[in-house]
Amino acid sequence: MKLHSKFLAGLPIRRKLIVFHNLFFLILVLSLYIALRTPLTQIAARSAQQEAELMAQIFERYPGAVRSVQSDRFTILDSKDAELIITPEMRGWLNSNPGRVWRDRVMIASSAIPTFRLIRFDTNDNSFQVIALNAEQYIQLSRRLRWMLGLALLAVYALAVIALEMFILPRYVYHPIQRILRADEALQSDAIAHELIENRYISGDELGQIMASRNATVKLLRQHEGELKNALGQVEEMANDLKRKNHLLETAKQNLASQDRLVSLGLMSAGVAHEINTPLAVLHGSLEKMIETCDQPTNEDRLQRMLRVTERLRGISESLTDFARARTQTMEAVKIKPLLDEAWSLASIEARHLQLELINRAENTDVVIGNAGRLMQVFVNLFKNGVYAIKDGAKASQAAKGSGKLCVHTERINQDGKLWLQITIEDTGAGIPPEILPRIFEPFVTSRLDANGTGLGLAVTAGIIDQHGGLIVANNRAEGGAKFEITLPMPA
Repeated sequence: MKLHSKFLAGLPIRRKLIVFHNLFFLILVLSLYIALRTPLTQIAARSAQQEAELMAQIFERYPGAVRSVQSDRFTILDSKDAELIITPEMRGWLNSNPGRVWRDRVMIASSAIPTFRLIRFDTNDNSFQVIALNAEQYIQLSRRLRWMLGLALLAVYALAVIALEMFILPRYVYHPIQRILRADEALQSDAIAHELIENRYISGDELGQIMASRNATVKLLRQHEGELKNALGQVEEMANDLKRKNHLLETAKQNLASQDRLVSLGLMSAGVAHEINTPLAVLHGSLEKMIETCDQPTNEDRLQRMLRVTERLRGISESLTDFARARTQTMEAVKIKPLLDEAWSLASIEARHLQLELINRAENTDVVIGNAGRLMQVFVNLFKNGVYAIKDGAKASQAAKGSGKLCVHTERINQDGKLWLQITIEDTGAGIPPEILPRIFEPFVTSRLDANGTGLGLAVTAGIIDQHGGLIVANNRAEGGAKFEITLPMPA
């Protein structure tokens, strides 16, 4: 039993149904054949009995006519043979009923069809007349009826199987199951256009209910999938916003943490600058007079080098003073594009021997709230950094002349209902060394490869941006070079 169950469990539904309905119809055909075989034999037997009764009536009324007819349906026995089959009982009845016919029923071995002998006593010649009916034709009739029954049942069986397999089961069972399987394959392969079963194929039976329930489940699944996708999008947007706010908060914390140190550093810088300015002025003036009166070229070269050193010290002193000075500034609407062009005209003086190009993609409508003079100082510092970075890169690669580009582009940002303008300045220089990138805006931190950098330019720049309520961030470009992102408030 378990073997049969495993065998059937491994068959497709169509083969299972073929096995089941063929088995059912075969049992039905055999049952009908067995049930109808006996009634058909009884019909043949009744026909033989009816014919015997009819012959008996004719034999009683027209005995001479029957004896004159020759037929294979009956045999007329002579008186000698007739005497052999007449029993005393028959003889007594026939003598008592002259002219009447005795009907003798005789069963043939291996046959359910009886044969009849009709016996009559003729008073004219005092002899017995016997007619033996032939039962073979009724035996053949019974066989033909059984054959016809078997053929008819086989024909009905074949027609029923063909009707089931060609029309009924494909329409109501096989095709609906195939549609469900195809829809499931489409669902698994994410073919959204074919994952639902069309309503015209959904019937009112149990398979139709399964189809309708499946369609409803798939629609609900897609709805939940869409809601989940929207929720994930919102979570991702919130995560990005939180990341940006955390960055701003971290920057603010760093600024607050270094504020006291910068104040102290500014006071010290102002004191140092004040103390060295007077002796530097005296030294610078004395060197200029000595150069004017010097008549030896060797001594003049030495004096020129000393003069350049004093100018270098004066530049450092001015940077310290500028870093320490707290200026009051007027804030107003400032157009960025012309300010960038003017800043480049000042910074490009340092690049007159270089093949440099500024690509200014700022919009004419880009406006921020700030002080034009202080913002000019910011852009000049950043442009100079880009020029020196390209020059240093050219020296490192042993190029005859430095060549490169500085690119400026802007983007408007709406953060919590407030408008900001992000100004991005990129260069094609050597980039910022990774070891100083986290401290690039601290005082006295420089990436310059020569002795011209004081390390205060970017610190002053960051201070100006902070006074404007903005933010400056430094990074390296993936393609090479540095990138500075400045975020400033826009007019409401």
